[in-house]
Amino acid sequence: MSKKIILISYFFPPSNEIGGRRWGKFANYLAKKGHDVFVICAPRPSIESDLHSNIHVTELAIKYPGVLISQPKTFLEKLKYHFWIRVLPFLYNGTIYDKGIFWENQLFETLDKITKTTECKTVIVTGAPFSLLYYCGLYKEKNPQLKVIMDLRDPWTWGRGYGMQELSTERFRAEESKEASAVFHTDHFLVPSEAMCKFLRGKYSPHKSKISVLPHAFDKEKLDKLSVSKPNDGIRRFIYGGSLYEGLDNEFLAISQVFKEQDDCQLDLFSKQKNYQSLFGKDVLDSKVFYRGFVTEDELFQNVLQSDYYLLAFPEIYKDFISSKFYELIYLKIPIIYIGEKGLVSELISENNLGLHIYPSDVYQKLTELFALEKPMTPQDWEGINRYSFDAVTDSIISMLD
Repeated sequence: MSKKIILISYFFPPSNEIGGRRWGKFANYLAKKGHDVFVICAPRPSIESDLHSNIHVTELAIKYPGVLISQPKTFLEKLKYHFWIRVLPFLYNGTIYDKGIFWENQLFETLDKITKTTECKTVIVTGAPFSLLYYCGLYKEKNPQLKVIMDLRDPWTWGRGYGMQELSTERFRAEESKEASAVFHTDHFLVPSEAMCKFLRGKYSPHKSKISVLPHAFDKEKLDKLSVSKPNDGIRRFIYGGSLYEGLDNEFLAISQVFKEQDDCQLDLFSKQKNYQSLFGKDVLDSKVFYRGFVTEDELFQNVLQSDYYLLAFPEIYKDFISSKFYELIYLKIPIIYIGEKGLVSELISENNLGLHIYPSDVYQKLTELFALEKPMTPQDWEGINRYSFDAVTDSIISMLD
């Protein structure tokens, strides 16, 4: 039986901002399965032409001061920045780096309109911004007939982002109160990882039955359409895609040393950042290591299929972070070379023979040994991969709607 669902996602495709992709995909799969999805989001850079016809988008104006989103450059921007840094704490109790600030009234008005005109009985909200979860908890309190499903993508009060660690005791308690209120009022509280689930179940034990994992998923249908063959030229190709995290100087120094010494090799880095570029030196950057910049998801996977290894380097705080990227690489059967501390990421790779886990202190030795292999390693097939497809994970969402 088809359902009518309201989805609140601050960013939504075609926005490239973090947070939009997860629920953009889930929305499309819910729509494909016959459900009507009414999306509430911030203004998008353009109109997405390939959204399913069952998806209906309402854009709400951004109320958050735009000057706080990026580093101010001009004199006027700096004036505005310092103005809001000083004024916003008087207007909002909690972290001032929450883009949902000032969205409450127009969000409630829009929810009222959609629920009355469509008879939607289910609201799904994803955060960060964390305030959106808190607002929906308040809305649920006034509208108990609604089923509310909250999706927390990032650690809230126990995380390192969004200015949480710089908060005063009073403001931190305000955020903790919002987090607790959200958990209390929701029907389901979803997180993408087992580590987050374990933490929250311990913190909110009376509500632990509400808290469960909605894993990141991969688009099997899209990957099946890729058709790129790997060059047979004897060059060992490594690819790195995504954030080049800070604090990994020793790891990238070792990587640079290996690529300086090895012949017939190439490393392509697809990232917005250019961290560690100076470690490689001009000769290597001209011949073996290439900073390609940000590319679309389709372009990235075209390059993945032409590579022998996918290289990842994580700081310790992300050792348990399993993103959709892992499932995509596993499905494409590309060996994952993970540099980082032991955690859920290393367990996934090592226990299923999906690549190689390298501790930060062993980078030079293990990469050198990898080059010494007669031919590139081949990952083992993982029988469990299909349960992480968007099609399968969307079915678990649908089961919560009844």
